Amino acid sequence: MGASGDWSGGATGHALALEFTAPTIEECLARAVEGFADALGEIHPSMTTERHAFQVQAATPSGMLLAVLEECLRCRLEGRYAVGLVAADIAGDVLDAAIDTVSADDPHVHPSLPPVISWHEVSLEPDAAGDWSGRIVAR
Repeated sequence: MGASGDWSGGATGHALALEFTAPTIEECLARAVEGFADALGEIHPSMTTERHAFQVQAATPSGMLLAVLEECLRCRLEGRYAVGLVAADIAGDVLDAAIDTVSADDPHVHPSLPPVISWHEVSLEPDAAGDWSGRIVAR
């Protein structure tokens, strides 16, 4: 993907806990989507992605993260599984970006995304070192 940063955590049973960091908010959002996809599914590396452009508006970085995660869930309702965030550009409180998706019905895709997700914590903030860090906790 080319973006820097890292994520850790995963899903255990019906619980999901992820933490992620990156130098910019856009890269941090990309790490969040990557971690979310990895935690809730297994995608064969040979899968071809399809790009889905979208735009969200949010008053806070945490609100923007939640809007991006909700867009990932919307893709799933349309039979697609979100695997990455690309081409992210933030201007003020508006994010223009694209989500790379794969067909959720393909035999090489093994999503374990529950039918309903309850968000317990969705946060994205600058940290003391000047990078961005975030956390997602859901059931």
